[in-house]
Amino acid sequence: SNIFDRLNPGQAVWLSGIDQTAYKHMSSPKMSDLANRVAAVIPGKWMEVAIQLEIRMGAIDAVCGENRKCFQQFMAILDIWERSSSPPFTWNTLVSVLKSQSVNENALARELEREFCCGDVTSHYVPTSSSK
Repeated sequence: SNIFDRLNPGQAVWLSGIDQTAYKHMSSPKMSDLANRVAAVIPGKWMEVAIQLEIRMGAIDAVCGENRKCFQQFMAILDIWERSSSPPFTWNTLVSVLKSQSVNENALARELEREFCCGDVTSHYVPTSSSK
């Protein structure tokens, strides 16, 4: 899934003029990248990430109650986030979440930011500690 899939033709034409670096900044992550680069690296932080992504507590409780391994719980949360309307399903959002005080995975955030984003993304999405 990428940003062009969600746009009408006029918006897609406008965005086609954006350089590749800016496009990466707005693009949706691939689940395989999320699995390998995030969930496999910090599996035990799935709940903190879920809260910062503003996943409803009922959904978090449901994932928690399924007796899965942390990696599987993390992937379930990422799937919920991908299907939600907010916050945006972008590398921007994820990097900001990883930099949040409760997740505190700054080294991983910087690594992902260098590879998948352009510039400092802190100002684009600021996670809250409240859930929906």
